[in-house]
Amino acid sequence: MSVTRVQVGGEHPYPVVVGTGVLGELPSLIGPGVRTVVVIHPAGLAAIARPVSGALTAAGAPVRISGKVSWDGEIDARVDGKLPAGMVRFVVPDIFEKLDGIVTAEVRVTGNVSDPIIVGTGRAEEGILSFKGYAQQFEGLKGEAILSREKIVIERFEGRSGGGYIDGWGEIPLQVDAGQRLYFAVDFFDVRYP
Repeated sequence: MSVTRVQVGGEHPYPVVVGTGVLGELPSLIGPGVRTVVVIHPAGLAAIARPVSGALTAAGAPVRISGKVSWDGEIDARVDGKLPAGMVRFVVPDIFEKLDGIVTAEVRVTGNVSDPIIVGTGRAEEGILSFKGYAQQFEGLKGEAILSREKIVIERFEGRSGGGYIDGWGEIPLQVDAGQRLYFAVDFFDVRYP
């Protein structure tokens, strides 16, 4: 095995591993605490990259990114795996005061890097969120959602808030400045408002 490690600097530094014979050494190369691994390869090496991506997933790397981005910014990619819930802010930036937890997502990104189209599904477990301008915090959230071009449809969610329990469904528009509103149908059980 021949491996070179390069440390990429910046506000959030990260290591890059380049080499041959990497597949057999993945667990020792990744190490503990790694949250995201990206396999970058030319189209001609897709047959080699697929087993590497599969081995990374089996080894516990939570995110798999595949597809292509052209030099002029055209994008056609898939993102599958566990992501920080805060990534939702890239889709709806001005909705949440607090957003934490992990989302298991299956997402396709197309269009252009400057104006991407993102569609897919997501499942949250043990999330925490609060909306801007609304003092109530929701914890232990579990739920499933569908991301379309126009909105995030939360098919079902349940969690805790104000000493009680909540469950329901809702919709979050992607263009709130276009006059669209949040909509939620929620059942509250023994919940106190701050």
